[in-house]
Amino acid sequence: MFNLNRQILKWRIGLMVRGAFEKSDLDELESHLRDDIDALKRIGCSEEEAFHKAAQRLGDARFLRQEYLKNNGSILWLKRAAWVSVFFFTFFMMFVQCSV
Repeated sequence: MFNLNRQILKWRIGLMVRGAFEKSDLDELESHLRDDIDALKRIGCSEEEAFHKAAQRLGDARFLRQEYLKNNGSILWLKRAAWVSVFFFTFFMMFVQCSV
């Protein structure tokens, strides 16, 4: 039996593993998906059919990733650079403490 919430979670995880989306981006996309599903159900689509049509309308994960990288690319690189900096700072501090 079709479970809409489970399918939306799988769809969301599929986007998440692409690495271009912030949580807020995924929340916004899911909101659009749910709105479109509701609209399609009101005109007579089954829940399953509405989900597939709405997901198709939003675009596949590769397309959405490209669009979000255009907007979020610099933010993602800054966050990654920050994490690398934290790692090296921590490593450096551990090295200094061991040397003393």
